Amino acid sequence: MRLRRKGLAEPAGSSETGESSVETMPAPGPRDAAELDSLDGYLDFGALLVPVTDVELRLNIDEATGRVLSLAWLTEDAGLEVSVFAAPRTPGMWDELRPDLVADATQRGGTVDHQTGPYGAEVVCSLPIQMPDGTGALQATRIFAHQGERWLLRGALMGRPVSEPESAAPWYALFGALVVRRGAAAMPVGEALELRLPPEAHLGAGPEDGGEHDG
Repeated sequence: MRLRRKGLAEPAGSSETGESSVETMPAPGPRDAAELDSLDGYLDFGALLVPVTDVELRLNIDEATGRVLSLAWLTEDAGLEVSVFAAPRTPGMWDELRPDLVADATQRGGTVDHQTGPYGAEVVCSLPIQMPDGTGALQATRIFAHQGERWLLRGALMGRPVSEPESAAPWYALFGALVVRRGAAAMPVGEALELRLPPEAHLGAGPEDGGEHDG
């Protein structure tokens, strides 16, 4: 698996693997780590256990702190970014978060559509962005979530799966194959769970850093 820094905004043309789809895998979850019998076949990112795939995996890293903020799988025409947060024991956190997403998108000059997917309510945000050549464009993202035992895993689909939902099935399956390790410590609701690099990972530089390594 190749690990790279940042560069999550443009799934089209961002992957160097030449792959345009991800392998469909069984999706019983996302699950809690307590349900696993073995970590074989997973990469350990701390709060997230990630199945090994051939799809390029990028890390969104806070350059000031070195903290991993989110993970994203990218192909030539699609992508999935995930982040994980502390949640209450009672359900309904995603219902409470969606209005904030809508307000943020609207404030940034975007538009919002409400849809339903395999994990329930989804928010499709279209935000204005500036392309490298200076022209304007709209970037659409399909955002959804799954709440588990005191955690919430949020997914954001990019590229083709946003405009063609029928192509999103493998990406939903990848989301469902993730495993969350919440830990027992008390945390404020909404605080990001700690993600970290697996000990065996070799982090390559992103496009802006001019290099990369296979991990």
